[in-house]
Amino acid sequence: MQAVRNIARRSLAQVQVRQAANAAANPNDRRMKYPYTLAAMMAQFPMRHYYKHAWFVRMMVPSIALTVLLFWKINQLVNSPGNIAACEERKRKEQAKKHNH
Repeated sequence: MQAVRNIARRSLAQVQVRQAANAAANPNDRRMKYPYTLAAMMAQFPMRHYYKHAWFVRMMVPSIALTVLLFWKINQLVNSPGNIAACEERKRKEQAKKHNH
C-alpha cells in the first residue's frame, strides 16, 4: 500500500510541475475543462481547422461580404431623398382617396 501511495505522490508532483511550467510559459492561457460561456466556446472553437477543411466555411466569408454590400446598396436606394419623397406623395394620395369617398 505504501508503494501505491509513493507512486501516486510522484505522479501528482509531476503533473503539478507540468502545470506550473505551462503556466509560466503562457500565464494568460487558462483554458476551462468545459467552456461554459459563449465567449469561451467561441475562443476554443477550432476555426482554423474548419476553414481549412470545410468548403462552406470558406465560401461563407465572401458570401457574407457580398450580402452586406448588396443590402447596403439596397438600403441606400430605398432611403434616398427622391424615393422618400415619392413614397410620401403616394401615401398622401392614398389618404386623400380614403377621405374623399
